[in-house]
Amino acid sequence: MGKANQTPLMRQYFQIKDEHPGTILLFRVGDFYETFADDAVLISGELGITLTKRNNGGDQTPLAGFPFHALENYLPKLVRKGFKVAVCEQTEQPEDAKKAGRKIVDRAVTEITTPGVILSDNLLEYNRNNYIASLVPAGKKTGVAFSDISTGEFALAEASSLAALQELLESVRPSEVLIAKTKHAELDKALWGERNLGGQSSSSGDGHSTMDGHGSANGRGSGDGSRSANGRGFSRATQSTVTHLDDWIYEGDYAVTTLMEHFQTHSLKGFGVEELSVAQMAAGALLHYLKETQKSALSHLKRLYAYRNEDFMVLDPSTKRNLELVATMRGEQGVDGTLISVLDKTCTAMGGRLLRTWVIRPLTELAPVEERLSAVEKLLQDHELRSTLREELSGLGDLERLMSRIATGRTNARELKQLQLSAERLPRLREILERLDDAFLERVSGRINPLNELKERISEALIEEPPVQTREGGMFREGFDA
Repeated sequence: MGKANQTPLMRQYFQIKDEHPGTILLFRVGDFYETFADDAVLISGELGITLTKRNNGGDQTPLAGFPFHALENYLPKLVRKGFKVAVCEQTEQPEDAKKAGRKIVDRAVTEITTPGVILSDNLLEYNRNNYIASLVPAGKKTGVAFSDISTGEFALAEASSLAALQELLESVRPSEVLIAKTKHAELDKALWGERNLGGQSSSSGDGHSTMDGHGSANGRGSGDGSRSANGRGFSRATQSTVTHLDDWIYEGDYAVTTLMEHFQTHSLKGFGVEELSVAQMAAGALLHYLKETQKSALSHLKRLYAYRNEDFMVLDPSTKRNLELVATMRGEQGVDGTLISVLDKTCTAMGGRLLRTWVIRPLTELAPVEERLSAVEKLLQDHELRSTLREELSGLGDLERLMSRIATGRTNARELKQLQLSAERLPRLREILERLDDAFLERVSGRINPLNELKERISEALIEEPPVQTREGGMFREGFDA
């Protein structure tokens, strides 16, 4: 059907859809998120919701949707299936559009969620990092950058061989891997395993493409390295969704400039990554992708660090499985019966993630191992202080992920209040750690920012029990002026 015959709403929908190819577009219409045409047929089958039709200038366009309050239920299901989902919101009130003489309200995509770019607690495992990685092959060397946008971690590394790359990916276990369209052949063995399951690279028109193979029209990789309709594939070797980006995003000047502009610096020397030139290209492309999907400045990504795989003992999948470190040999859901289930007595989600990382990345240097053991011994000897420390930690929210959601504008007043209450415990935590008289714990104490100004500001602004939904109002104290 020609655009001239489409209704204004459908013209707007298809315009925004064209601007975000390779995604499922959830289009806000009043109290519903609706999808049309191919997207409607797709989510009807994937989510088991009713497929209907909508009049579109005489044409009956497929339609499937759900109430806006069900987004937190349906979005995780789509992302876990490997889909890339764009959420399109109404950016003005209907009465404002009517005053301006327009038949429909303005709308815009406010967030794109992919398997590797997630901020919602409903999609994340509280005690496990969710990494996205970017790869750049350069001869025998491969530049690697990886980030967990939900915690603000951002690292660079370079692998000197295929084996080293496979070891690094096995250590990080990214949920999504980004590579340039024309570079997939050089990375086939690392991403797809010994058998080359891919073929020619084909573009989906949005800077994303996947391996050609057995065509899949269901909007995601089929699990065998095949092409998918939404510009994604799946690596059996890394258990990651694979997304291909336009080559220009990986060009050296653009990538490094993107990094320096974000970190507001004239060079990357201060981060200790100046010699990782190939990894810098991977990092610049990764930062570009994160900003494109999140539609925000990502101010919580404040530092880069050089990741040295040789600092850790690399455990291959077979070893992890046989030792049942974080999963059972039977492949059952959950961690019951694993080593981590015995060791993890942490009081916070942050501690749970850190412990899991320590278990699957054992140190190879003796000195830091002895430092950790010394700190454990101090805590073991002082039962009273240890109990007090656990009590204080138990009252902490997930500060890493709270700060990330705040920085990207995806929080609410109740979470801000949680941040304030958590921050009020930080001075006491510092005091307890200092009293233990241990070099390792003292360094941890020194890194704790008490956030005095922030917690005072939140306390002055918000009532004690603010509503969850911002639209409800009534969150500010009487007389407060922002």
